[in-house]
Amino acid sequence: RPDPGFAEARIMRHLTRLREGKPGDAQTKVRLVRADPWGATVLEFLAGRIDETSLFGRLEPQGGLRYSEQECELYFVRAQLELSRGEIADARRSLHSCLGTGATSVAWYAMAWHELRRLDHTHPPPPPKPSSGGEADDEPA
Repeated sequence: RPDPGFAEARIMRHLTRLREGKPGDAQTKVRLVRADPWGATVLEFLAGRIDETSLFGRLEPQGGLRYSEQECELYFVRAQLELSRGEIADARRSLHSCLGTGATSVAWYAMAWHELRRLDHTHPPPPPKPSSGGEADDEPA
C-alpha cells in the first residue's frame, strides 16, 4: 500500500519534469486511489483525465482546514503548470492565490512563498501603474 506522501511525490516529479521541458508522467493506480483519493484526483488532472473546473469541484466542503490545504495545493500546481509554459504573470497570480489560502501548515504554501521570491528575483514584477490623480499613491495628500 502506498504511503500518504506517495501521491505528493508523484505530483512533484510530474511538475519537475514539465519545468525541465520533459513530458510529464502522472499516473494513478487503483491502490493509490484507495490510499489517497485527493492525491489521485490531482494526478488525474495532471494526466489530462479531468479538467481544472472538475478538479476545483472536488475540493472538500468549503470552510474547513482540509479545503484550504487542498485549495493551496491546486493553486501551487496551477502555478507550476503556468511556469512550465512560460506564463510568468499568471503563475505569480496563482502563487499569490496559494498564499491567500492561509494554509501555512502545508508544504505547498512554503514552496509557493519560495517560488515567489525566486520569481521576484529572476522576473521582477512590473512597477505599479501611476495613479491618474497626478500624485503617487503612497504620498500624503
